[in-house]
Amino acid sequence: MLVGEHASGTLDLASLAAALLEFSLGLEIRGLMEEERLDDVSLSVMAHSLYRLRSTPFSPGRHGGATHCVAMLAALSIQRIPTMELRLLADVTTWLARTADSLEGHPPLRRAIEALATAAAEELPIRKAAGSLVSGRDVGTLCGVTVALSLRSESFLTYVRYLIRKDWDMVWTPKALVDTAKCLAHFRQEDRRAWRALAYRMERELPVFLPSALTEIAETFAKAAVAAEADLATMAARRKKSGQAPDLPSPVSPVAPRSCS
Repeated sequence: MLVGEHASGTLDLASLAAALLEFSLGLEIRGLMEEERLDDVSLSVMAHSLYRLRSTPFSPGRHGGATHCVAMLAALSIQRIPTMELRLLADVTTWLARTADSLEGHPPLRRAIEALATAAAEELPIRKAAGSLVSGRDVGTLCGVTVALSLRSESFLTYVRYLIRKDWDMVWTPKALVDTAKCLAHFRQEDRRAWRALAYRMERELPVFLPSALTEIAETFAKAAVAAEADLATMAARRKKSGQAPDLPSPVSPVAPRSCS
């Protein structure tokens, strides 16, 4: 009896489609590996395809074939990090990270995706030190991934702050700037110079920002300022409780680009 065939002789299209997915995508990955044709572009395309299944019955986490494909792509990507093109590495990591919410019943697989995201983020400063080209798009993309998964990497955050302050030759997309601001705010980065440089970069790009992006920018800077004030108040309370003088530095209070204020 065929997969999806009932005793009555009728066919369950959903079961057939599920079986097709399990065998087709899985076999395609295996076939490309055996033929040594599974390149980085293929990994990115497959990861995107799996992400697009998230709201269907064949979503990773709900369908065994799709879940195994995610595990395979995560494992392959981790192996290829040292040689994979950064743009494709960022894309694969993003698509797999966006399937993480549907993988609550698969803790090991979710941890594998988190390991991939952390390793990909920490690969950026390594590539930069080796003289490879690193784009603002890649930085912003991985900033978004670390925020979505709440993965804090001090080496990555240090690198992002450095780029914002120092690398004025790097080209940033508007979305990358917004994602970077969210990253600095989410992980409560208090680097004044980084925040000021980020605001300046955003001011230069304001003509091409969509209204929704301007709203996001204003909200992100406001949240960062509130968090800085709260952190300062907490530090002052602790010093007072311990009997120390509350002579603390002024809060960071990030200021949004002028047109977003």
